[in-house]
Amino acid sequence: MSTPNSSSVSRTAVSAMYSPKLPEAMEQLSMSRSVIYEQIRAGRLRTVTQGRTRLVPGTAIADYVALGARPWRGLPISPAPVRA
Repeated sequence: MSTPNSSSVSRTAVSAMYSPKLPEAMEQLSMSRSVIYEQIRAGRLRTVTQGRTRLVPGTAIADYVALGARPWRGLPISPAPVRA
């Protein structure tokens, strides 16, 4: 009978379970602290509070990145105006 080892756990599964603190999330998303808090207040980035520490679940980071791939609030993305 084989036992699961660390190599059998996918990187995606680990990142989904991992909850970085805000400075780590800032680095992963390349955003400043104030922009991170703006996104949290706007409801675009989910966080979890554990005691006095605010954590950003790995799934929340993935969801935020996916959110950036589509228009926010269903508004169409208009092309940049062409200058003559």
